Amino acid sequence: MGGGGADIALQLRGTNLQNLQLATEELKARLAEYVGVFDIEDNLLGGNDEIVLALKPEADLLGISLADLARQVRYGFYGAEAQRLQRNGEEIKVMVRYPREERRSIGDLENMRIRTANGGEVPFSRVASYTMQPSFSAINRVNGERAVTITAAADKALIEPGVVVREVQTKVIKELEQKYLGVTGSLDGASQDEVDARVDLMKAAVLALFAIYALMAIPLKSYSQPLIIMSVIPFGLIGAVVGHMLLGLSMSIMSIFGLVALAGVVVNDSLIMVDFVNRARAQGIAIKQAVVEAGTQRFRAILLTSLTTFVGLAPIVLERSLQAKIVVPMAVSLAFGILFATVITLVLIPALYVILEDTKKTVPQAISSFSRAISSYAMFNQADSRREFWQFFWVHIALLLLLLIIDAIVAAIGLLPNGVIGMAYLIAMTLPIAAAICRRLVDLQFSRWWALLLLIPLLGFIILLVLMLFGGKSARDNAGYTAAHASGEMLAK
Repeated sequence: MGGGGADIALQLRGTNLQNLQLATEELKARLAEYVGVFDIEDNLLGGNDEIVLALKPEADLLGISLADLARQVRYGFYGAEAQRLQRNGEEIKVMVRYPREERRSIGDLENMRIRTANGGEVPFSRVASYTMQPSFSAINRVNGERAVTITAAADKALIEPGVVVREVQTKVIKELEQKYLGVTGSLDGASQDEVDARVDLMKAAVLALFAIYALMAIPLKSYSQPLIIMSVIPFGLIGAVVGHMLLGLSMSIMSIFGLVALAGVVVNDSLIMVDFVNRARAQGIAIKQAVVEAGTQRFRAILLTSLTTFVGLAPIVLERSLQAKIVVPMAVSLAFGILFATVITLVLIPALYVILEDTKKTVPQAISSFSRAISSYAMFNQADSRREFWQFFWVHIALLLLLLIIDAIVAAIGLLPNGVIGMAYLIAMTLPIAAAICRRLVDLQFSRWWALLLLIPLLGFIILLVLMLFGGKSARDNAGYTAAHASGEMLAK
């Protein structure tokens, strides 16, 4: 786990102290079930017993409030400040209270007499009662609610702290929230710090990838070639994961730091190869011959660059001292990511370069054919055909997949609400089909080929309906829980 403090840190909050204590003990017991989790503690520290006063019905008739009772008891046993005196430059408080012999035991409280509103006195036992309850040396509050932090350590050789936190957060805490009214749970300490760091790091990684793309697109004078160069980044990430598995390490926040740095390093070899191909083509060499020469002539330079980087990081990867443990995951991500991406670069980049050139020739033709199909489709003056249908169908599918990827990225970053993203995808999925239906209504000649397009929104609507049903059920559960929580707070007050 990243950050300081305990490996696992969870927080329970609530207004009902008894429920909060029970939930804390149950959570600690559930954590103890995980092999490798130890030193389970909480900050609900007990103190000395305290006396809790309660009024009897007769106290109301005599005009004695709980505040009056507590004040008189405090003044009698602790004292009331009568005046302050200056003696030898020091201020001395003069306290008025019962003699020492009359405030030594609980029996003295029972023998105490309470003054009423009209000036009379009555025995304490006549108007009040008391109970002994355990107190706490410290009370922590978060947003006005009592909060308890449960911490635990984890043996990373046996279990990954992040796995424990995810399972507890998704299963155990939800069960506790339903079982104990008014109790809510969340992450705390190092666990919350790592989640926040991961979110911030993902946003920074997206900006870094955009900067890498811009820095390569400007000198290459191409929008597509930087994508070829950056295509090795996912394979570098795979190599980093494989490296962690081989060395028995878990993915930590430092590993993610290494992955972000890896994205800027693995593109070097690809950039060398693409630049060589561009120069060869500028000299009039055919594209296939150019990519073959790039792979053969730049093989030694690419391989030596990656191997020297790997060898330079090897001492850190193999270091076992306590001081180096924090940087070992980052070094593993860089070393194995570079090594794995180098092998892929020598095969992937030449193939992608040739595919890109073929695409530049075929895409304009496909767009022109698709434009003609849409034009005749919109004019309602030509009968549809299988060829036109499949052109329309596959372009529509490609656009939906592209939009789905964009929506997933936007949802992961959190730039737009999920409802807006879902609505955008729904519109993109529905509009072409609506156009097909309108054409059929105009033609009055139903075509089974265009009818197949109806399967796309039909499946989409079914998926959205299922999500809405499950979402509605969760919303109803949350609403019921909120009402119960509010009722519990009213009863507690």
